[in-house]
Amino acid sequence: MTTVSKRIESVLLNAYAHRLRYGFSTKPDFVAGVEADASLLDEHRHAWLQAFGMTSEKLAFPTQVHGADYFAVSQAQHGNVDAILVDQPHSPAVVFSADCTPVILYAPDIHQGAVVHCGWKSTALGLAPKMVDVLANAGADRSQLIAVIAPALSLDGFEIDADVLAELQASLPWESQGLWYRQSTHHPTKFHADVPFVNELQLRHAGVRRLERLAMATDTHPDMLWSFRSGDWQRQGTFLELL
Repeated sequence: MTTVSKRIESVLLNAYAHRLRYGFSTKPDFVAGVEADASLLDEHRHAWLQAFGMTSEKLAFPTQVHGADYFAVSQAQHGNVDAILVDQPHSPAVVFSADCTPVILYAPDIHQGAVVHCGWKSTALGLAPKMVDVLANAGADRSQLIAVIAPALSLDGFEIDADVLAELQASLPWESQGLWYRQSTHHPTKFHADVPFVNELQLRHAGVRRLERLAMATDTHPDMLWSFRSGDWQRQGTFLELL
C-alpha cells in the first residue's frame, strides 16, 4: 500500500516530541471511508502508525455520531463517540475527518490529552471545551494546556442555513458574534461559517492560551487532503499517542 508522503507539523506539539507522538494523515493514504473494507482500513491504519513511530498493536477509534460523548483509552478501544481521552501511555487514539474539524488537546502537566472530532453539531454542543473541562478536572492547568486545530473545511467552503447558524451562535458568548461567519453573496438566506474558528473561540473562552490553528483547509488543498464536499469517500485521521 502507499503510505503518507507529506507530513503536517505542529510547532506546539513538536516541543513535546520526547513525550508524545502525533500526526495528521494525508493523501494518498486514508484511514477511514464510507463502506470501505474493514481489513483494508485496518491495514492502512497500522501501516500509518508504524510510519509515524506509534504503537501499532492497538488503536482506539470511534464510530462518530456527531454528538458530545467520549471514552478514555484506559477503559475502551471503540465506541459511538466523537472524542477520545488519551489518559495513559502507549495507547494511540484517532478521530476521522474529511471537512469536520479535528482537534488535538495535550496537558503537559498531567501528561494526558485528547483527540476530538468537531463537526458543526459537536461544535454547537461544545465538545472541544468539554474535553478541556475533562482534562482540567483531572488536574490540568488550563493556561498550560495545548490545543491544535487541524485542517477542516474553509469559511468559503461551508455554506449553511440560518438554523445551523443559530445553533453555532448559541455555543459562543455574545462578544464573539460576527467574527466567524458572513452572509452568502449568492444566496441571501444562507451563510458561510468558519467552524475551526468557532472551536478556537470556544477553546479560548474555556481558558486555553496555547493554541495553534494549522493554516490549510480540506477544500483548498485537494493535493493533500480528502474533502467530503468535494465528493471524496476517504477520510484522513488525527492521531495522538503518549510515550
